[in-house]
Amino acid sequence: MVAKSWYKLVRGGGLEQGDILRDCPIFFFDKVPLSEDVSVGEEPEVEWQANDYDVIVLTQSCDLQIGQGAQKVQQVVLCPLQTLTEVRKDPDHTIKNNGLLKEAAAMKLPAFFVLDGFNSSKHPALNREVSVVRFQQVYTLPIEVARRVAQRRGWRLRLKSPYKEALSSRFGTFFARLGLDLPIPPDSLKLPTLPQPAPAGS
Repeated sequence: MVAKSWYKLVRGGGLEQGDILRDCPIFFFDKVPLSEDVSVGEEPEVEWQANDYDVIVLTQSCDLQIGQGAQKVQQVVLCPLQTLTEVRKDPDHTIKNNGLLKEAAAMKLPAFFVLDGFNSSKHPALNREVSVVRFQQVYTLPIEVARRVAQRRGWRLRLKSPYKEALSSRFGTFFARLGLDLPIPPDSLKLPTLPQPAPAGS
């Protein structure tokens, strides 16, 4: 039995949720002055840098469609993904040991989503190991920039259903989760003891 692939191959600037963008530029600001710290007429000094990351698109596909009237979103939400090799080499990654990786793969860690690998002799540049999506780190790019990146990278991987829906659901759950200070005590789950009826004729 041939294992079902999680991905299909696409190219072009049309984006969907579950698209993997290789070497996508992400911009970081090292120094951004607040408006009250800049004198009138003074040019604010901003320091920034750009790093390339493999990322996956988390914005809903319906919000990314082209030619549907007014553009629904101006920014595309992205999360980084790392291969297992990269995770294990990253000293700051919180799930680099095998035990936590297995828990993430079993969907027991809400901050992570594990993606299947991809291997193709026709598109070796797209081959990748099993990868980990990290919901704790969220980036955005202007939608036109993201489309240009997709266009220039050529062929890319796109998650199929139901894997993209599973990714979306886990992403939403991570941000919607609630932490209760006082969980329900186990004793509260016991059924109450009902009074026994008095014997007849008493």
